[in-house]
Amino acid sequence: MLLLKRKETAIICIPVSVGFGWFYYLVTILAPTFGQIYGFSSGTIGLCYLASGVGNILGAAFSGIVADKINNYSIQKNGGVAVKEFRLRPIYIAFPCMIVGSLLYGWLLHSHTHFMGPLIGFGLFSFGLMVSIASTNTYL
Repeated sequence: MLLLKRKETAIICIPVSVGFGWFYYLVTILAPTFGQIYGFSSGTIGLCYLASGVGNILGAAFSGIVADKINNYSIQKNGGVAVKEFRLRPIYIAFPCMIVGSLLYGWLLHSHTHFMGPLIGFGLFSFGLMVSIASTNTYL
């Protein structure tokens, strides 16, 4: 709780925690929706969770590579002075990915498109979530 008393920490943690909750909501509804809409068996539904795994792996790799480059570039532009908030810059990439991924997932499920469409949205959301979690953890 002491950590949340700092304004900048609370501003960062609240959207990431909402995104994490939304991720678990998507994971929870994936099986019934894909079973009902697409008629998938439990084995096929299990394979649908790979979209999230791929998104998480790509997000972790992207965050590890890009976060350091963004941080080093920001330090150079700031005259060699490091500011710890530079570690949060990948969030500017992560949050739009989370929003677009959520919208793709919902809209494409609603319109009964090919099953890969919502899974791409789910993977994009997972990618953004992992980038935001990694950036936030590095900052904290």
